[in-house]
Amino acid sequence: MTAVTFSSADIGPVVILLLFVVIIGRRVVLMVRGTPVRPARMFLIALFYVLLFAITIAASYAELPLWTYAVDAAVLVAASIGATVLVQRRVVVEWKDGVWSYRLGALIPAIYLTLFVVRLLLDLFVLNVNPFAFTVPSAAPLTGVSLYIVVLVDALFALSTGLLLGRTVGVYVEYRKFSAAGPPTAGASPAAPLR
Repeated sequence: MTAVTFSSADIGPVVILLLFVVIIGRRVVLMVRGTPVRPARMFLIALFYVLLFAITIAASYAELPLWTYAVDAAVLVAASIGATVLVQRRVVVEWKDGVWSYRLGALIPAIYLTLFVVRLLLDLFVLNVNPFAFTVPSAAPLTGVSLYIVVLVDALFALSTGLLLGRTVGVYVEYRKFSAAGPPTAGASPAAPLR
């Protein structure tokens, strides 16, 4: 492993990282308080998360064996399925101010944000790779402790991305159940019961 270094070339990625933190943090606040259900937007955001994951992972393709990508894909799919089931049990879908809204806890986005930051910091300061450079890395394949650290962090990042993808699917499935019945009538409970 190399020593942690910081240069002026790292300022761009750090600014991008801070921008992502602000965007994701804002989404967390909206989900906790309640946000309108907009399926196209929800799936666009999920696609953004998956692309962000893919770009970040691809930045170290020359350093990792191919089997690590199979592990990442399997973790992402399993986390998506598990999160879908969990979110369907936890999400609160309600008719509020004339639109369908949902509320959900901050745990899944907090995990995602934490693991995203850890992954980028490892790329920048441990592996000395700029994940936003979009150039072919010339690094030799990782071995030993460095390989295991990156494989673990990538698998955790796949887990968190799968959780967010599953969150989108779970919210959408619950929204479809409630919206199919139409808006609640006066005097009816507008929210899904907490399970």
